[in-house]
Amino acid sequence: PPAAGQQAGMGGWASKPGWTAADAPDLSGRTAVVTGANTGLGLESARVLRASGADVCIACRDEAKMAGALRQLRAEPSPPAGRVLGLQLDLSDLDSVRAFPAKLRAAGVDEVAYLLLNAGVMMPPERTLSKQGWEIQMATNHLGHFALANLLVPQLRAAAESTGEPSRVVMVSSCAHQYSRPLDFRPGGFPAYESRYSATGNYAQSKAANLLHTHEYNAKLRQAGLDGLIEAVGCHPGVVATDLQRHNKWILHLVPLAQAVGLSHGVRAGALPLVRACVDREGVSRGAYVGPSRNFAGPPEPMPQGSLFLSKLVAEDTAGAGPELWRGSAART
Repeated sequence: PPAAGQQAGMGGWASKPGWTAADAPDLSGRTAVVTGANTGLGLESARVLRASGADVCIACRDEAKMAGALRQLRAEPSPPAGRVLGLQLDLSDLDSVRAFPAKLRAAGVDEVAYLLLNAGVMMPPERTLSKQGWEIQMATNHLGHFALANLLVPQLRAAAESTGEPSRVVMVSSCAHQYSRPLDFRPGGFPAYESRYSATGNYAQSKAANLLHTHEYNAKLRQAGLDGLIEAVGCHPGVVATDLQRHNKWILHLVPLAQAVGLSHGVRAGALPLVRACVDREGVSRGAYVGPSRNFAGPPEPMPQGSLFLSKLVAEDTAGAGPELWRGSAART
């Protein structure tokens, strides 16, 4: 049972109020791959991981923006920061995803200790399809990351065998996942919103898929005998104004007002749940879901089961949506 002052939650966790970047351990000798790191939360997460000693690979769709992000990261003081490199990756295009492991190897990256699945698309006003024909939010936010997490198992396993501790795959969800309708991954129903587009609904569904993926990925690792070598953790950043909201100008206008009353926070604070989910092994265990302590804002904390932003479907998967999600995703990747 938890010690005094601790709470038991999903995956088991110890409360550690006020966790900051200064609490990150020395990550020297470890490599982190961060998707969507050309701006916003991904870039800030990459900065903190590198400042803690990790070698960081930022994986970005837009090569010009990636070059700008690399310049920013390399301008940071070097010691004890690790090296940084950038590789092109379009999560919405499964051909690009399949090519990525070979790019990593060609860049000399044979081990990945942290895989931070951060890239995303949020609420484009018009229904858009990926190269393979899937709705763009589900394709980018879930299917591309689903494929990448499977393809990088060899590098994740190699890092665990080298460091002696499990590698981590971190799925970045959103408090918006609670607005998802029940996930339907039966044949012809992947997902329910595919045939009738809803910008908000599709986004919420993709974020619910991220959480279900976290738990089903752990289940598959256990079945494969890899649960001591690789583990998945979920997280969400709270309410943050970033380039992700470029299709929703009203959100960008509201966030400063929300921040004034403690209902949102800045990029540096918003990235902390992502970083803590990657590196905190004392307070965050397999299957945990890390988010701001006040749900929308605040220091990063593993969220207790039954939290406002951790629905029963995701926490307990009583409807069996996890296995259906896995089968539907595998068939499409």
